[in-house]
Amino acid sequence: MFSSNPPVVNGCLLRLSLSTLRLQVKMPVPDTEVPHHWQKRNEIPITLPQIAPHDMPVQERLFQLYLFDMSEFAGWSVADDGRFVYPDSLLTPYFSQGDHYPYFIVINGKLAGFSLVRRLPQSDQIWDMGQFFVRRKHRRTGAGHAALAASVAKHPGQ
Repeated sequence: MFSSNPPVVNGCLLRLSLSTLRLQVKMPVPDTEVPHHWQKRNEIPITLPQIAPHDMPVQERLFQLYLFDMSEFAGWSVADDGRFVYPDSLLTPYFSQGDHYPYFIVINGKLAGFSLVRRLPQSDQIWDMGQFFVRRKHRRTGAGHAALAASVAKHPGQ
């Protein structure tokens, strides 16, 4: 469950629930610029292009890497064909519903992960980071912070 006093990091209110593997971020970002303090380690040339429906197969392959990483904590196992099985309802809405926004995380022109953001049905001011994934190669470089900040900047809530 969420703690009663979630931590504040760099002006962001963070809430993490391991039972649902969700991260809720409330961050005061006035525009779509990535705040400079998120890029202290390196100047990271990061972009978040929206994933087009014809790129859904690429997203599905990246999602397998995400599930592999998360299986360490969630204990998921693979099917007989060697892939993780997940309900279609996990990714399909990001390509069919107007309040779901899938983004690739691109660093130096190379695919580095994804960010899946959706508006919660209960409020038009609350955004949910459904899933967020940065490939291991780009971890501990500040890329995750920069990608998270860019994602939140695209969808600031209250």
